[in-house]
Amino acid sequence: MAIQFQCPDCQSTIRVPDAAVGKQGTCPHCGKKLLVPDPRPAPESISQEEAIPQQTEELPDISPPTVDPDIPSFDALAKQSETISDPPILEHAASSIHALDESVPTDPLAETAEFNLPAEIKQMKDTDSDVPDFGTEGPSITTSGTSMAYQLKRRRKNSSNAFLMPILFGGVLVAVGMWFFWDTKILLTENLRASAMKSVQLEPKLVGRDAVPVTEKTLDFVLDRLSANPTRLTSDLMRTVFTGTEGGLQIDIETGSKTEFVRVNYGASPGLKKYYGEHSQELDAPRKKEWTRAVKSFFIETAAAEREDRSIDNPLSFRDTLGLNTLVSGLGYNVVAKVGRTPYPCVYEDLNGYLYFLLPVGTTSFQLTGRKLADGLVHFPGKYTVQVLREKEPKSNKPSAPKPEAEMPSEEPEPEPTESEPVEQNG
Repeated sequence: MAIQFQCPDCQSTIRVPDAAVGKQGTCPHCGKKLLVPDPRPAPESISQEEAIPQQTEELPDISPPTVDPDIPSFDALAKQSETISDPPILEHAASSIHALDESVPTDPLAETAEFNLPAEIKQMKDTDSDVPDFGTEGPSITTSGTSMAYQLKRRRKNSSNAFLMPILFGGVLVAVGMWFFWDTKILLTENLRASAMKSVQLEPKLVGRDAVPVTEKTLDFVLDRLSANPTRLTSDLMRTVFTGTEGGLQIDIETGSKTEFVRVNYGASPGLKKYYGEHSQELDAPRKKEWTRAVKSFFIETAAAEREDRSIDNPLSFRDTLGLNTLVSGLGYNVVAKVGRTPYPCVYEDLNGYLYFLLPVGTTSFQLTGRKLADGLVHFPGKYTVQVLREKEPKSNKPSAPKPEAEMPSEEPEPEPTESEPVEQNG
């Protein structure tokens, strides 16, 4: 049967055969000279407390022994025990509590030394089945109450984390949305300037033949009639002219009896220009859809009216859906100029970054804002305050007519009345 004890210096667990009791050897780990203790229990009359001081007093006698070459080391004794008992197993203490096999007696000195373990202990795995293996972490002693409390605490922590993550994610999304909204609002709420134009001739625009979804016969018939007799739609706001040409239907626009052209340079606003560049297709989609239906309806209605020698029904609807939609693009279609509470549509848009409106003569300012479409949606989110600038009239070089001189009172005295001339008296 093997004897197991601990080195008082490095706290390593050492196993040697029974024949080594009372012999001196060297610790295979730290080289300390040790005396193999006797594992037999002490007499009953001697208590454990009295036995411990006796053994601790003998320790100084064995700690500084001289090296004797005739004394065998524990390695040599371990080799001898291979034929007698189990092979020697070296095991490190992993914690302040060492669990040993009940069949192996322990030294009281080892139990006392457990409370003075060094901070860092080298450990070695025990491969003997007689001694339990607690791993590198040592044995863990827990109670059911502690385990349940830990599990409940961990569940609460996981539940709180699972609840906080959606709130945190939602807060980030709201913050990003508010930042985007505020950034867009700043870009599309600037002050713009417009120019009032007394005399301007805007270039007409053309609806090409290939854009008209009717037969060639109907197309040629309508264009010939409109070439000889153009359709003129006149109101106080504007005057539009539909003329047939060889290339297609030509659209012209002129001022009304109470309006004038006001031109807005949207290209002067970096924010508006950037927004239009990023949303041009989105803004132009409803215009194209409305324009495509209007082109087909206009040619079919006009052909029927010419054959029946009558006027087309509701011509002003074609002025807006066909005429103005031909003269503007996506931005012009989605904005209006509000003078007071009255919205005025954009009537022309060119490729140089200008929007044209027909506004009442003498307008000094207006709001450029989004237009409410037939479906109730407003695609343009901007709102601009626009100041209208007017050209000063040149002064005339003609000299002004001289003012007539004031009549000076006469210095001659008035003649005194004579007896023959009666004097008029009042009252």
